[in-house]
Amino acid sequence: MIEKRGDGSVWLRIDGSATIEEAASMREHLLEALGQGERLSINLETLGAADLSFLQLLCATHREALSQGKEVVLVGISGDRLAGLLERAGYVRQSGCLPEARESCLWMKVKSQDEGGASDEQDHIDG
Repeated sequence: MIEKRGDGSVWLRIDGSATIEEAASMREHLLEALGQGERLSINLETLGAADLSFLQLLCATHREALSQGKEVVLVGISGDRLAGLLERAGYVRQSGCLPEARESCLWMKVKSQDEGGASDEQDHIDG
């Protein structure tokens, strides 16, 4: 569900599962949303099951945004809950994966922000 805002930002809401079965369509939605504005907010409030493929897609989207001079942020999920997802998937980082991502890495931001969101039961990794 892509929504373009009046300020030029774009919001993409992820509903339901974000697993390998949805990876191809998820990739298309992420790229489409990224192409529509300078700032992409990915709303994870209604995220259900997620797996490593989803985290990889988020990383790839972030890297593509950086290459285009754009910004990607995650909203609608608490920092603590997302940190748990990342830890179980082995995505805990001390620094960004690319020199230009040192300060903007999505996973580094998780440590310092807490956006609130849906209940803990909705956010998990099915492996």
